[in-house]
Amino acid sequence: MGKAFIVVKGRNGIVSAFEDRIEISRKNVVGFLTQGIKADRIIHYRDMTSIETKRPSFVTNGYMQFIINPELSVKQKVSIVSGTTVESMKDPNAVVFTAMQKKTLKEFDELKEYVLSRLDFYNSQQQNVVSHSVNGFDDLTKLKSLLDDGVITQGDFDTKKKQILGI
Repeated sequence: MGKAFIVVKGRNGIVSAFEDRIEISRKNVVGFLTQGIKADRIIHYRDMTSIETKRPSFVTNGYMQFIINPELSVKQKVSIVSGTTVESMKDPNAVVFTAMQKKTLKEFDELKEYVLSRLDFYNSQQQNVVSHSVNGFDDLTKLKSLLDDGVITQGDFDTKKKQILGI
């Protein structure tokens, strides 16, 4: 499982950021009151589409919401210290961060930067896979054209096709 790179305590949960995922634990009083007895929530970066954040300030709470499906995400409403809505506190993919703590601001920023860097990494990997697939299909099309034109044999085509497809 590995060790978390960053662990940040929020009002309604604790976020632990690992190399391949984040885990949201509700093992604090407010987390228990808003979420009940639930297992830790694990969200892999490869499954996330984005994160939505509002940085806590000295006057208002902030939040970090990990978005998997944008259509299903809960609209977050956080405000002056106690004005955060119940829906925001109950969202299983979001953690609310308390205002008025310098340590929280620094940890929030570090968590945000780390998660964004991991999302960028996983998104670039996905783009490489798609790019490789497109290039492979282009190569197969060109190869088929060479076969149809009689430039290569069926055996040459089959060998190269297996190589391109990785089989």
